[in-house]
Parts: sequence; C-alpha cells; structure tokens
Amino acid sequence: MDVVDLTSLTDYESFIINGLHRSELDFRDTQGDSVVPLTLGYPTTKMVDDVSRIMQIACETRLAEERQSGNHMFNYGGRMGDPLLRVELVKFLSRHYGYDVASKDLLITSGASFALYHLGAKFFEAGDIVFAEEPTYFVAIDIIEKDIRMRVVHVSIDEDGIIPDELEKRIQKFYPKDGFVPSKQKLFWAMLFVIPCFQNPSSRCLSEERCKKVVHLARKYHLLVVSDDLYGPLRWGYSKNDNKLGLAPKRLRFYDNEGDPDYFGNVVSNCSFSKFMAPGLRVGWIEGPPVVLAKIGTSSLIESAGGFNQFTSGLIGKALELGLVDEHLKEVCNEYKERVETIQKILDKNLQGIIKYKVPQGGFFMWIELPETMHCSKLEELCKRKYGVLFHCGHRFTKIEGHLTNFIRISFSYCERERLFNGVKNLAAAVLELHLESKKG
Repeated sequence: MDVVDLTSLTDYESFIINGLHRSELDFRDTQGDSVVPLTLGYPTTKMVDDVSRIMQIACETRLAEERQSGNHMFNYGGRMGDPLLRVELVKFLSRHYGYDVASKDLLITSGASFALYHLGAKFFEAGDIVFAEEPTYFVAIDIIEKDIRMRVVHVSIDEDGIIPDELEKRIQKFYPKDGFVPSKQKLFWAMLFVIPCFQNPSSRCLSEERCKKVVHLARKYHLLVVSDDLYGPLRWGYSKNDNKLGLAPKRLRFYDNEGDPDYFGNVVSNCSFSKFMAPGLRVGWIEGPPVVLAKIGTSSLIESAGGFNQFTSGLIGKALELGLVDEHLKEVCNEYKERVETIQKILDKNLQGIIKYKVPQGGFFMWIELPETMHCSKLEELCKRKYGVLFHCGHRFTKIEGHLTNFIRISFSYCERERLFNGVKNLAAAVLELHLESKKG
C-alpha cells in the first residue's frame, strides 16, 4: 500500500493533537486512502449505511402511525423522553444484560457526552473533584475540566479495572475533615467518572468484586458515579447452546441495589446509540436513581424544550420495536470479533515478545504497551513520516505529565477491513524498525 509523509499535513495538529472532531472524509479529500486513521472511534461506513436503511424503515412506519394518531412526535416531548423508545429500551436492556430494567429509571438524552456535561453541571460546581481512571477517555476529561471546570484526580487501573484501595486513598486526601452531609442543594460531595466495561482505551472490564467495592466507596464518601456504558452491548461472547449473543457484562449500576440498607442512589449508567448504531443520531439515555432523575428531569433545558431529541428518539423506538436494532447489533459484534482475531494474528506474527496487549472481548479499541524505552511520540513521528498510520499516544489519556508514554491506542472500528489490516501491518513494521534500531544502539 502506498504511504504518505504526514509531517507535511497542515491539518494534522488540529485533527489529532488537539482532538478536533473533523470528518475523516474531509481529511481524505486531499490525502486519499493512503492514510490509515487508527484513531477514530466511529462505526464503519458500511455499518452507518445499514443504520440509514434501518432508520428509513422506522421513519416510514412511525410516520404512517403518527398521521393516524395526531402527529404527537412533532410536538414538545415528555420530560423523560419518547414513550415508545423508553418502553422498547427497557426490553432491549433486559434482553442484553439479563436482568430487569424499569422504564421509570430511564431518561432519554442527546448522547453520552451531553449527559456527562449535564450531570456535572447540575450536581457540581467549578472546583469540585472528579476521580477518573488513568488512562481514560480524553474528551470526557476535557468536558469535565474545560466545560464544567471541575478538578480531575486520576486513579490507576489494572487488569480488573480501577483499583479500589487506591481510589479510597485519593478520596481521603481530599475528603472534608468534618465529613459531608447530603443536602437538597448538594446531594453528592464529588464525582467518579468510570468506564467499567470494555474501557476506553484499555478495553478492560471492572470485575464483579471491584464493582461491589466501588459502590461501597461511593456510598461511604457520597460520590455520584457516572458509569460510561457505551461499549457494553458491543461484546463477542456467544451462549453455548445457540447462535445468540451472550449476555453483556453487568453494568456498575446493577450493584447499586435498592434493597441494600445503606442505599442512596449513587450510580448513573450513561449510554447512547452512537457506538453500536450511528453517532449522528445524537440519542442516548441515562439510567439512574430517583434522587438523580428528579433533579435532571426538572432542569430548565427540559422545562423549555421538552424531552431531548424527540423526533429521532421516536424513530429509534420504532426500530427497536421492529427488531432491527438487535439484528444490526449482532452483525456488528460478529464483524468486530473477526477483525480483532485478524489483528491478533498480525501482531503476534510480527511483534511477538516486543509488545504487550490484551485481546479485546468487546468495544472499539486495542491498548498496546510498547517496549519501556520506546516513546510513543517517536513512533508517532515515524508512522506519520514513513508509514501513513495514525494512532493515539498513551499520554493523551492522562493529565499526569510523563505517564503512559510507551502506550498507544488503536481503533479497529472504523476503517474497512483491507485498509485496517494494512494499517496494522504498517504500524507493526514501524514498531519493529524502532525496536531494531534500539538494539543496534
């Protein structure tokens, strides 16, 4: 495959270093397919085409029904969101997670990023603390720091996710000496932002034991836990007795049990249709306790505009009712499973014993540990100049200077297969080149 010297690209700094969400199609207008963007956490073009077909069917069906019933979907929506979507979302979540979900706990949003901002702005003030994994999704940190103006305190993760003992040490460092008492004005002392399932960027899942410990700490120290559950439905496991997708890993909210004697309602599940359908839909949901939903549901935004994204929500509700979303999700999971298997073969063939990585069982990303002496920025420069491959350096996923400099994140979700696999081969060649150079030195 032809490659291009990316050091000459005028848009590269804004596109990658500054993390701006430009259309990759715009980027390719001048650079062509020789650039392989393993940076992008988007669905593939084919998958988006499939969603377009799904939405067309849903639109035709729902609009025909609306014309017979008063076209209510075109008016201001209810505070909690489109009724059909909430009913069908309950069925969808219960099917895929294997336990009952109640519609009273669901509020439709304009996507997970918007919901994160809204939760932060509604429950906290500038200067309040957010505990977050290291590494974690850099745009979420930007929303928290730059938009809500809260302070980020990182907590390390290992193979089982965020480390509870370290989390408690960080909490105790900042917790008020005279304690904290929830009030109507301030229900929670601080926020914990966590991606417990197929984490971005590491693809790790928080173990059941860790989930229980995190919920315990949230109750003990009055934390609002925003559980980013975007990637949970995107899993490869199949049940043994049939060809159906196995259950998705239980969400953190499952462990915040209303029957517990010390229950308050500390965990909110934040999710959207962006990853397993299409990001342009801009529809998501939060599943939360009454103490949270009551405050969100009475916000001035909803008071003015009604339920979020009323029209598109109605169409997705119909797509769920028709069974089109489940069918699409299974195809997506099959596709990503096969992609990961091929990438694993490429990496093991070319870089066995040089890099370390965990094979993802879900999500969009692969987190690769380079040799300790190999700085990701040097690899990035080589890949730009010689190999035509883009990836995210590990230090983007932390606010701590000098951390994660020998890690990279690649996405297997966006590029079509041939382009993706060629990009991974070129990346492997670049890593091998630097590794051999270091041996000579």
